Amino acid sequence: MIRDEEDVIMAAGAVVWRRNPEGKIEVVVIHRPAYDDWTLPKGKVEGSETLIACAFREIREETGLLTRFGPYIGDTFYEVNGVPKVVRYWSTQVVDGDDQSFDRSEVDELLWLSPKKALERLTIKDDRHIVKSFMKLKRDTTPLILLRHARALDRKEWSGDDGDRPLTEEGHRQVRKLIDTLHPFGLSAIHTSDAIRCLDTARPISQALGVELVVSAKLSEYEYHRDRTSTAKYIENLFKLDQSVLVCGHNPMLTKIIKKMARRLDMYKGDFSLGKGDAFILHRSNGKIREIDHLKST
Repeated sequence: MIRDEEDVIMAAGAVVWRRNPEGKIEVVVIHRPAYDDWTLPKGKVEGSETLIACAFREIREETGLLTRFGPYIGDTFYEVNGVPKVVRYWSTQVVDGDDQSFDRSEVDELLWLSPKKALERLTIKDDRHIVKSFMKLKRDTTPLILLRHARALDRKEWSGDDGDRPLTEEGHRQVRKLIDTLHPFGLSAIHTSDAIRCLDTARPISQALGVELVVSAKLSEYEYHRDRTSTAKYIENLFKLDQSVLVCGHNPMLTKIIKKMARRLDMYKGDFSLGKGDAFILHRSNGKIREIDHLKST
């Protein structure tokens, strides 16, 4: 994953899609009068916002639509006046909004087209490449997000019960960024370990997003060491639900569970490590993982 650097312009966007009354996929293309081109919704990162938060905001501004994010699609790379520019794209499905309520100072026309028609209309080769990648994705998915708690005090620095170990200031900063990063996934519930470091990670997210918080000792390290099957079964039961759910827990518990699930479904990858505040996003449908994204806290 490419990290923000002062000498790189970072931007983000998405392939915004829906099903028409006949059940066929349509995607959004927009016309920018300043460039006289047809393109995908996208824009530059503002301030300290994350890339996915940037994409979510740009879609709202340029299309008037509220969407729920799905799998990561890919990046494009080019130069603007000699400065490298990276644009990161996601697949995102419309859930609400008015496609005539967009910022007409930047966009003067919006069209819904089949992916094949969009390929014909899009001006930029890179945009066409992103749409082609989108066409290969399994789109009707719902995310299960496995999040490792944010940075906490080191075990060596804490003399009390390990379950009471709190977040550091850096950990609280990570949580504030996670709120904006997780908002685009349209969460319906958050399940968390009862350890303080997990509660201090999950509770602010649930409050900010207005999402139900479920606290369970079955997601704790104590329970995992006592009975690993109990923790794994809890997460697998959530996996079976057709809901956007976040699980906040511990490493290596989450790492081992995702490895087992991915290996069983022949989706094993080399790097399944979870840093503090990192997450794996399992995009699932019909009881199967369709895509796995690694969301890193930066």
